[in-house]
Amino acid sequence: MVDSILDARFLYECGLGFMPRRFYPNSDDKIIYDEEDDVPELYFITEGIVGIGFRLLSGRSNNNLEKDYIIGKRLQGGPKNSSIICDHYVVNDCKSQFLYIAHEKEVKCFALTKNFMRKVFIKYPKFFTKISAETFKVYKKQIFKPVNEKRKAEVICLNKRSMYK
Repeated sequence: MVDSILDARFLYECGLGFMPRRFYPNSDDKIIYDEEDDVPELYFITEGIVGIGFRLLSGRSNNNLEKDYIIGKRLQGGPKNSSIICDHYVVNDCKSQFLYIAHEKEVKCFALTKNFMRKVFIKYPKFFTKISAETFKVYKKQIFKPVNEKRKAEVICLNKRSMYK
């Protein structure tokens, strides 16, 4: 009984920090976080698709180098999909390892800030320990591994193309 009351109090405290956010798939507002960005907020996606990817330098026309990005994973929000992004970065105080963009259509979500979560975790330290470990595990399995596999495949493909030029 005590655990369920603590769980409810913790969730209630977190609910007080929700702030609505929107990202649009146009050039001005597309990027949610870039690689190596500080990550001050985590997001609960309610609508839209977030692309998670990486940047590669590649030669383009006129021998100019431009940055391109490649999407390695897509997360969709909605009533049947519970997608949370950047939770590992916020909880474990890390920089973004990938590019997060609004992909194809508007992304609606609710944010919790790193500062807000720190205050909540001070009140509920057992939740910090549990959530810290769980977010790391989920991130490694569902984000890091598939996106890095896509990155390795793209690098191999680029290396093969450059060998024949």
